[in-house]
Amino acid sequence: RLTVYITSGGIDFNSSVTLDNPTTLTTSGGDISFAGTLNSTSAPAKNLTLNAGTGAITFSQAVGAVSALADVLLEADALTISAALNGTGDLTIRPHTAGRSIGINATGDLNLSATEWGFIQNGWNSLNLDGNSGASTISFGNLSVADPLHVTTTASGLINLLGTLSASGNASISFNGPMALSGAINTTNQNITLNGPLALSGNLSLSSGSANTSLLNTVASQGSNRNHTITSTGNTNLGAVVGGTLALGNLSLSSGTISTASAITTTGNQTYTGTFDLSSDLTAGGTLTFNSPVTLSGNSALTAADIVFGAALNADVLGRDLTLTTTSGNINLATVGNSTRLGNFSLSSAGNINFGVTTAATISAVAGGDITLGGNLTAHGSGPSLLLRVGDDLLAASSSLNAPSGRWLVYAPTFTGMNLAGLSAFSKL
Repeated sequence: RLTVYITSGGIDFNSSVTLDNPTTLTTSGGDISFAGTLNSTSAPAKNLTLNAGTGAITFSQAVGAVSALADVLLEADALTISAALNGTGDLTIRPHTAGRSIGINATGDLNLSATEWGFIQNGWNSLNLDGNSGASTISFGNLSVADPLHVTTTASGLINLLGTLSASGNASISFNGPMALSGAINTTNQNITLNGPLALSGNLSLSSGSANTSLLNTVASQGSNRNHTITSTGNTNLGAVVGGTLALGNLSLSSGTISTASAITTTGNQTYTGTFDLSSDLTAGGTLTFNSPVTLSGNSALTAADIVFGAALNADVLGRDLTLTTTSGNINLATVGNSTRLGNFSLSSAGNINFGVTTAATISAVAGGDITLGGNLTAHGSGPSLLLRVGDDLLAASSSLNAPSGRWLVYAPTFTGMNLAGLSAFSKL
C-alpha cells in the first residue's frame, strides 16, 4: 500500500502511471493532476483514493483503459475528466468543503458537464455522489448512466433533478436525502428507491420496467399541484403521506402490486392499475379509479368526485371497515367481499351507487340519485345491518337483500323491478 500526504503544494504526474499497490494521495489543498494515462496492474485491480482538499483533481488522459482500477474515491472541490474513466469497483465523487454543491450537466461548484460524465465508462460496481456530510445540493440535468447510481446528501442538503435520468443495463437508482425532482427517471428493469422527503418541483414520472419502485418518505407538490406517474410491472410502495403539505395534481400508478402506508391527497384524478394493498385514506378532487383487484388491509376512507372499482374488492381478514364518499358523482362497484367480507361498509354518493355482489358485516348506502343492485347484497351483522337510502330509484331486478342475523331497511321514493322473493329478513322490517 502506498500512502502519500503533501502538506504544501500539489501532486502532478506528467507521464503515465501504473498502480502496483492500493494508493492514497492527499494534499492540504493543492491540486492532484494526471497528465498521462493511469492504469492498475492487471491482477488484482488496485484501489485509488485521491483527496485534494479544497483543490482540484484532473485526469487529462484515459484511466484504466488498459487495466481497470478497483474502488476509486475522488474528494476535491473541483474535478476535471477529459478521457475515459474505467473501473470495476465503487466510484465515489464528493466535495471536500462542507456545503459545496455538485452539478452533473447542471449548475454546481463541483461541476461535471454531460461530456465529462460520459467519460465514466460502463463496468463500475456502483457510482456514488456524496455530499460528504455537508448541506450540499446535488443537481442533475439530462443524464444517462449504465451502472447503479447512489446519491446521498444530509437532511439539510438537496437532491435536485431538472430533466430525464436514463439508466440502462444493471443501473438501479437510489436517492438518499431531501429531493426536489422534476422530469423523469427511467431504468431498464432495475429498482428505483427514493429515501427522503420528495418535493415535486414539476411533473415527475418514474419507470422501472419489471423492477420495484419505492418512495419511502413523504411526497408533496412544490409551488403548484404537480402530476406524478409511476409505471412498472414490479412492486410500487408508497411509504408515507402523499400530498400532505401541498396536494398532488393527478396521480397514476401502474404496477404489478401497489401498497400504501399513509394518506394520499390529489386535486385531480387518482388511477391505480395493479393489485392494490389498501390500508390508508385516499382523497381525490377528480375520479378515483381502481382497475385491478383491491385488498383492504386496514380501515380506510376514500373521498372523490367519482369512485370506480373495476375489479374485485376484498378484505385480508374479517372486520376491515371501508367508507366511500363521492362529492359530485357516482360510486361504481364490482364484486365486494366475495372471498373475505368487509366489516362496516359505508357509502355516500351525491349521484348514483351501482353495486355488484356485495358481502360485509354491515352495509349502509345513501345516494342522491339511483341505487342499482347488480347482484345480491348480504350483511351478516345484527340489528339494522343493511340500510339503503335512495334519492331517486332503487333498481334491483333479479337481485336480493339478505340480512340473515339482522334486518334490512330501504328508504326510496320509488321501487323499480325490486325482487322481494325469498328475503329472510323481510319479516323483520
